[in-house]
Amino acid sequence: MSAGGFETFRSKTGQATATLKSVFEFIDYRKFLEHHYSEKKKKNRKFSYRYFAMKAGITSPSFLKMVIDGKRNLTSGMIEKFCRALELDAKEARYFTNLVHFNQAKTAREKQDFYAALRSMGDMVKEEVLRINQYDYFDKWYTPILRELLCLGDFQDDSDLLGRSVVPPVSPSEAKEAVQLLLKLGLVSRKDNGRYVQTKLAIAADDTVVSMSLRTYQEYALEHAKRSMYDIDKQVRHLSTMVLGVSPAAYGAMVAEIAAFKDRIKAIVHRDEAGSRVYQFTLALFPVSKETESPRPHTIEKIEKIEKHATIGKAAAT
Repeated sequence: MSAGGFETFRSKTGQATATLKSVFEFIDYRKFLEHHYSEKKKKNRKFSYRYFAMKAGITSPSFLKMVIDGKRNLTSGMIEKFCRALELDAKEARYFTNLVHFNQAKTAREKQDFYAALRSMGDMVKEEVLRINQYDYFDKWYTPILRELLCLGDFQDDSDLLGRSVVPPVSPSEAKEAVQLLLKLGLVSRKDNGRYVQTKLAIAADDTVVSMSLRTYQEYALEHAKRSMYDIDKQVRHLSTMVLGVSPAAYGAMVAEIAAFKDRIKAIVHRDEAGSRVYQFTLALFPVSKETESPRPHTIEKIEKIEKHATIGKAAAT
């Protein structure tokens, strides 16, 4: 029996024994397969990986298990076989196919393209599954900027002024849509006098969908940093670069120092009651060479000191 995306099986006593969720409730196809297998097993103990393989026309009886465990991927041909074995209808099969490609995409661009395909099926997919609002927050580079800017001045409903206050400027319609999104997400609220204030809510970029859009946003941020060398007066911007030879232990110490430094920067901003301009603060630390085979003998003592410092630094950053 199916209702609201659930298929419920009942025992002879009438009690539900397994609840099979729709594929539309998943953003990870491996988790969907794991759930499907688990619920089918609850209904029928004879259901096995071997049985699924036979139903799908696959020679390897453990293939499903390897896919669930992330040890094997699905090819286009295998996707079709899985759709048949899972008994998916046409719409479910299309969603499952795009979901597989989305999860297995090797580049950010491919991932975004397949995510767009999943979003096109939004009438069948719960919004909280696709995390559409959170995706949109980082998808437009100017939305986080407008969240800060909106609360610094008395813009009221002047989307034109708000858009022109961004560097580079955005259109009135883009500014208006961003404000509507910020209100919908609860990241800003509007007071009785028409001014906007920030709430304590924040977007957490720790799931697949949000982190994907965050990567796109960071690309915009780095591009803006590059343009600022030419477009922004050096009296009101700061750019610096260092190239360093470090050990893994030193890298760990540097990351801990960066975390502590960011906390100190946030403390300065929180104490600032006269904010008048939005700044972008971008940090980048990445390797520009391959790892050498082993450290030089005379650096061992230095590395041990760094490791000790890294431990202290991590404690300070927590």
